[in-house]
Amino acid sequence: MLILFFPIVAVFAQMDDNEVKSYLSAFVMKRSDHKEIVTNLRNIENLKKQEKTVNLALNAIVKSITQRRSDLLSLGYEIGQLPSAQDQKDALSSVFENTLLFGDISLYFPDYAHKIFDHDQSLKELLTWGTTLAQEVNSLIPKKDQELISLMMQELNIIPRGEDYVNPYSKAFQEEEMMNEFLKEQNSIDETLKLKKKKKKRGPSLEL
Repeated sequence: MLILFFPIVAVFAQMDDNEVKSYLSAFVMKRSDHKEIVTNLRNIENLKKQEKTVNLALNAIVKSITQRRSDLLSLGYEIGQLPSAQDQKDALSSVFENTLLFGDISLYFPDYAHKIFDHDQSLKELLTWGTTLAQEVNSLIPKKDQELISLMMQELNIIPRGEDYVNPYSKAFQEEEMMNEFLKEQNSIDETLKLKKKKKKRGPSLEL
């Protein structure tokens, strides 16, 4: 069973060095849990079962973010303001941790994620809100996770994709790679045949 959501209690306001270290340590552990979740999903060999499990995970993440967004609205929180109450801090932590997990899964399983995301305007608005919120606290998110947010936003077309953006886990990329490999092998075979034909045309040699 995949256990997805255990929000970290974040202290966003007036954090001293020890508190920051403690928070980042807990955050690293949470991201380690996320990595294990993705690994478990990737290890599902039956593709139908894998897609179903990924969809369940994504829907659970969306449900959690939606609930936390509702909590923040009811608490009067607005993006950009400094949270003071502990329940605001807990809700914020949950939002951007689950946003990162959605990013992990959408990057490793882009074709499944697009089926859910592309035609759901409310989900686009929710993830745009979640990524904006996560970027507001980027000083408490390691650089590699900040980069992940950017990649997720590009993959889901929340922001324009960079010219060099590629996702090696997408079906389109893998099919293109397979075609390139096939053409490369075909060219190699053609060159080999050309060399053999040239050798045959040389004819017999005379030895003195």
